[in-house]
Amino acid sequence: MQPQYNIFLVREVSFTEGERDPFWFDDFAEKLGEEYLPFSGTVAKPSYFLFVAYVHDLLKNNHFGKRTKKEENEIKIRLEKLLVFCWKNAADKNGINLRGKGVIGNSRKKADIDVFSVKDWVKQNCYKIYTHKFTTSTLEEYLRHNDRIKEIELLKEFVHHNRNIGSEEFLSELVKNLQKVKSSVFRSDELSDTLKKMFKRELKKKIEEKKKAEYFEVVKPYFQGKRFKFDEFLQRTIGCRNKHIPFFWLNQWFEKFIRAVDADIQNKDDSARLKLWNEADNAFTKIPEDFRSKSKVILEDSPKNSKWFEYYPSNPPTRYVLPKDNAARLREIKRNWDTYKKRAGEKSELGDEKIDFEKYFFNYRHYAFGKLLKELE
Repeated sequence: MQPQYNIFLVREVSFTEGERDPFWFDDFAEKLGEEYLPFSGTVAKPSYFLFVAYVHDLLKNNHFGKRTKKEENEIKIRLEKLLVFCWKNAADKNGINLRGKGVIGNSRKKADIDVFSVKDWVKQNCYKIYTHKFTTSTLEEYLRHNDRIKEIELLKEFVHHNRNIGSEEFLSELVKNLQKVKSSVFRSDELSDTLKKMFKRELKKKIEEKKKAEYFEVVKPYFQGKRFKFDEFLQRTIGCRNKHIPFFWLNQWFEKFIRAVDADIQNKDDSARLKLWNEADNAFTKIPEDFRSKSKVILEDSPKNSKWFEYYPSNPPTRYVLPKDNAARLREIKRNWDTYKKRAGEKSELGDEKIDFEKYFFNYRHYAFGKLLKELE
C-alpha cells in the first residue's frame, strides 16, 4: 500500500516577505531542486523558452533599430501580449480551452489585451520566469527556416505601428499573417513536432549536465519514448517508487515534523505529542546526511530558530509554543500557520488531466518538469 502524506505543493501565499515558511523549508527545497533541474519551479511551457530566446535575439541583432533599455523592455512586453493574443485567437478559432496550460495572462479576455500598450499586464511576465540561454539549438532550428524572414518583417511593422491609425484592422491582419507562418511560435501555444524534438534533446542534455547520475537514470526513459503519466512520473522521481534519491525521505520527515509541531501548537495531550515526535525523529534519521544541508539552511530534527514559534528543548514532549507576543502578532501567526497547513490537498490541472499533489510535501520543481515533458510528447 502506498503511503499517504496529505501535505502540499509549494506555492506562494499571502504572507509578508520572509514569512512564507516558519522553518525555511521552502528555501531548502528550492536549492535542492536547483541541483537536479536547470529551470525554476514556475516554468511550464517549452514555447515560452523559445519565445524569450527569440525576442532576445531580435533585440540583440537590432531588428527593431537601436533602442534604449527602457524601449527594449517596452517592446518585450508588447511582444508578449501579442503572443498571448495570438494564442488565444488560435484557441478560440479551433475551440480549444487554454485553461490549465500555463499561458501567462490567459485570464484576461482577448478583447482586453491592448498589444499597443505596455500597461495593464502581469507582473510576473515570461522574461522574469524563463531564460533565453536554455534553448540555443532550438532557436537556431527556428531561425533556420526561410519564412522566419517574413515573420520578422511582420514584427517590425508591429513595433513601428502608430496605434492611432487603423489599429483594429492592422491587428486583425497581423495576427492572420503571423499564424500563416509555418511553425511560428505565434501560431500555437505548443511547439511544432520538429521543435519539440530539438527542445527535448536540449532539455535532456541540460539535466545530464547536472551530473546527478542516479537521478538521470530515473528520468532518462522519459526522453526515450516512455509514455508519460504524471502520477507515475511523480512516484518515480519524488515518491516511494524511488528511495535512492533524497526527495522521498525528506518529504516523509517534513510531513511528520509539521504534524508534530501542530500537535504542540494545538496543545494535544502528551501521549499524542510524544508519539508524533517519535515518528518525526525516526523519519529524520532516514534522511541521508548529505541531504541535510543546502545553502544557509541546515536541517535539524528540531530547528531551533523559527520565525513564528519559540523552541523549548527541555520540556518534552512539547518542543514548540506560540510566542508571548502582542495579540495582533499572535493572530497573524495563527492565521499564517492555518494557511500553511491548508496548502494540504491542493490539486492542479494539466490540460484535461487532474493531478493530485496531496501525497507530496514539496515537488522540488517536478511539477514544472512534468508539464514540460507532457507538452513534449
